[in-house]
Amino acid sequence: MTKYSEDQEYQADVQSVYDNILGQLETAKRFRPDVNKKYAELQKAYFVVAAEEEGVKPSEMLKRFPLKVVGATPWVTRDDFGALCRY
Repeated sequence: MTKYSEDQEYQADVQSVYDNILGQLETAKRFRPDVNKKYAELQKAYFVVAAEEEGVKPSEMLKRFPLKVVGATPWVTRDDFGALCRY
């Protein structure tokens, strides 16, 4: 249990980081919702630990090192891949 576990303001800040990242992942529409939640948890944990090391709030760390999620189109589409597999 951390020293912040009962600090509601801190927990709200952590939740805002999670919500920001999850929102970006959902907008990108790259993964299933359950996968998005796992990735958001992972990134939230990173920002919490990095913020602790720097002595700032996780949201401040996210502002310093913004994470931008993009759902880039792969070079090979599923149709192209399917065609390649037929040979």
